[in-house]
Amino acid sequence: MRLALCKALKTGETYGKGLQTGIWNKLNALIEEKYEMDSSWNKGGKAWKYEYKYRRGGKTLCALYAREHCVGFMIILGKAKRLKFDDFIRLLRIKRRPNRK
Repeated sequence: MRLALCKALKTGETYGKGLQTGIWNKLNALIEEKYEMDSSWNKGGKAWKYEYKYRRGGKTLCALYAREHCVGFMIILGKAKRLKFDDFIRLLRIKRRPNRK
């Protein structure tokens, strides 16, 4: 089954009951175009059926996840980037009152 999904994801076909692989292919192509990394297939755990990890230097940098009718994407942030991201999210949460006349 995993080989069939791998083939479908690489060729852009539909897998199973309709897992569309277009988004997967676009993300995969973008990652492979911009970065040189090793990749590996794994089980997706409780929430996902398949996991495709991109690793460099023994560390996972990002991962694509697949299950029926759904594709997920995870980016691993380092400490400095995580702090920047948390600050950005905090700024987005600030509620501003609309201008009143």
